[in-house]
Amino acid sequence: MEKYCVTVAGPFEEEVYPFNSNDPKEIIKKWFEQEKAHALCTNIQAATREDALMLLTWAFENIEYVKKQYPGCHYRWNYICDGIEKEISEKCKNFQWEWDSVFPFCMG
Repeated sequence: MEKYCVTVAGPFEEEVYPFNSNDPKEIIKKWFEQEKAHALCTNIQAATREDALMLLTWAFENIEYVKKQYPGCHYRWNYICDGIEKEISEKCKNFQWEWDSVFPFCMG
């Protein structure tokens, strides 16, 4: 079973795009691809808190790759970077249950 899932919610909260992977690089790339097409409706979910922490640690260690995925992103990069650092330092305390959203890679 994969550790990560990218989902896009439609106007009636239906899932319109599921994508699963174990690779943080691949899942972050898919998140940005879908975020371009479905702004504020795209979400990365992780199977466990440990998986969420692994994803965020990978993103932190590869922040230049993350930034290259969406030049001109409508999010402020400080928001993304600060969110990643905060969640790592707090050990993803906002992650409440299996397959919860991984902040800051979450919907609106």
